[in-house]
Amino acid sequence: MGVYATAIGVQLGWYDALAATESLDSGELASATDSDERYAREWLEQQTVTGYLVVLDADAEPTARRYAISPAGAEVLANRDSLAFMAPFAGFLSTLGGNLDHLVEAFRTGAGFGWHEHGDGA
Repeated sequence: MGVYATAIGVQLGWYDALAATESLDSGELASATDSDERYAREWLEQQTVTGYLVVLDADAEPTARRYAISPAGAEVLANRDSLAFMAPFAGFLSTLGGNLDHLVEAFRTGAGFGWHEHGDGA
């Protein structure tokens, strides 16, 4: 699930928005990325639990909590010029996971499953 959450954060520009500022609350993140506040809040909480983000004021009301990404996290998830940039990998894994049934069938039958059949994420 963490891979999917990372892919969502990449595609919606949530990591980029966080890397561009000191911190954001869920409403600010949603507004900056034209996304839903409630889903942004749930994602921020999940990313905090996994250690990708930090919450600066955990005792605040949920919509008032502020979140930040560390410089190291931003390097990996938002800095496209860095050799450490790995954000596209989450989309790649998500795409491959979506094709698991096709891959199992290819292994079963020997019919193959070409890279072109995986979709754009691969």
